[in-house]
Amino acid sequence: MSRARIVAAILMLTVAAAVAGPLPKAQIPVTAKWVVHIDIDCLSGTKTCAALANNPATGKSFQNALAHYRALLGVDPLKDLRSVTLYGEDVTGGRGVALISGNLNADTVTRTLSAYPQHRTTPWGAATVHHWRDAASGTEMCASLYSSRLLVIGSDDSAVAGALNVLSGVKQNLAQKSGSLVLPKARDDVFLTAASRGYTGSEQQPLKAMILRNTESAMLQVGEKAGAVSAGMVLNAISPDAAFQIEQVLNGLIVTANLTNDDSGLAALAALCTVVRQDRAVTVQLNCPAAQAAGLLAQAFMPSR
Repeated sequence: MSRARIVAAILMLTVAAAVAGPLPKAQIPVTAKWVVHIDIDCLSGTKTCAALANNPATGKSFQNALAHYRALLGVDPLKDLRSVTLYGEDVTGGRGVALISGNLNADTVTRTLSAYPQHRTTPWGAATVHHWRDAASGTEMCASLYSSRLLVIGSDDSAVAGALNVLSGVKQNLAQKSGSLVLPKARDDVFLTAASRGYTGSEQQPLKAMILRNTESAMLQVGEKAGAVSAGMVLNAISPDAAFQIEQVLNGLIVTANLTNDDSGLAALAALCTVVRQDRAVTVQLNCPAAQAAGLLAQAFMPSR
């Protein structure tokens, strides 16, 4: 599962469902280089979720996502899903795993996977690995229903096998041993948690690449409390000098957003951010009402009409 496809899955699942509980360290290998965890029970009761569902720009995508995962999983995503966790052991994002946890309908999932193009199955211990050809990308995808409560989807059979090894205890997980990822502390109001280490970005986006190239690790948390969205991203730079450079670039982008006539959602989001540096850590913080955050995200990421 490529990084682009994983990001798309994150966006769709975020508006279609919400995840219960903190980051499941016992399901993530110590060798993970990046991870994203969405807390759906937390999200589904927020004003952010309601705003995304009712916003004209996102409402259709919201309902389409619900229908897609209802058909795939045989359950109501908003009521029955417990968690969505994505991770990868490859910093380039070329390979990855998605863990979908909840009250799944095993018969529906198996029937849906079996209907995909060029479907075949291979055994993995007591589990069955499904293989199929993705119609959009032409690449092979794999999945295994580890239990009636956990579906594993991977970019290839080795990714799924690795995930099953973690779940079965053959491979060490983050609950047993600290890995290279720097993880944020769990908070009850957070519905999205992400962390990465060693990702350098693309040279086609020079500013972003410069920031990431000088960043050792990154963390992100997004939550809602009392109707206000709070998003915090921490970039741990490779040195205090690098942290200073990152701070200057980010503040420059914020100033530019405030001074220009750009009325895009991204510019509006940037204008709401503040940047704080302490030694090697650069923190970007955003706080705004949930309805405003949903509207800005819709404006920033949804195609124009």
